[in-house]
Amino acid sequence: MDSHSQMLVRHLIASRLQIEDEESIADTRRLDDLALDMFDLVLVAVELEELAGGGGPFPVGDLAQVETVGDVVALVDDWLQSDTVPRPIEGSGGDHGRHAA
Repeated sequence: MDSHSQMLVRHLIASRLQIEDEESIADTRRLDDLALDMFDLVLVAVELEELAGGGGPFPVGDLAQVETVGDVVALVDDWLQSDTVPRPIEGSGGDHGRHAA
């Protein structure tokens, strides 16, 4: 069963390359075999940012390291997870509202 990220990445790549059969874009496919260049990847990242609705900038610099569709999916998964992990509130001191006596 495909994850949401896998389906999304396949759809965006297929759309970018005008491929009708998204299922033909397996995670093991090399990006250069698909004739997907860095410009195409950046455009896919821009579409991902728009779909995320301002959920933080996509790590475009990391795209230089990806070689397969699966690498792109993993990068998208990491990006989506990093954006949803709660971060501590600055200045809270970790006391969770308790006051010293």
